[in-house]
Amino acid sequence: MKVTARLRYAVRTLCELEYSQGNPMSLTKIEKNQKISKKFLKQILQPLEKNNIIGSKRGKYGGYYLKIKPEKITILKILNALNEEIVIVPCIVGICSVGNEKHCKTKKKWSELQKVIYEFYRKTTIKDFIEGK
Repeated sequence: MKVTARLRYAVRTLCELEYSQGNPMSLTKIEKNQKISKKFLKQILQPLEKNNIIGSKRGKYGGYYLKIKPEKITILKILNALNEEIVIVPCIVGICSVGNEKHCKTKKKWSELQKVIYEFYRKTTIKDFIEGK
């Protein structure tokens, strides 16, 4: 399973916003510090703002800021905001490549891994990334 670029960049951006200690950070500054294009950054920031994870302030000293404490922002919350799924293999969501799901001997073990990944995303927060835990 590969973590998407959107998720990786969202985590980096949220960590960057925490480093600003509540002061709004401009799109240009985030772009420069994190080396993420403005176009891609906007695609990440819009759903995070829509889901009240971050806020924005207009004007000369405007920019983006965290609306939630980093210990309350889980990876799962970010994934939900970005509308991304955690699916390691298609058979877990009912798309069976062997043609008959009853004969699939691998689904149970893949489901176990799926649960472990889900729990990691549910428990891991931006604070964990900031603190390097």
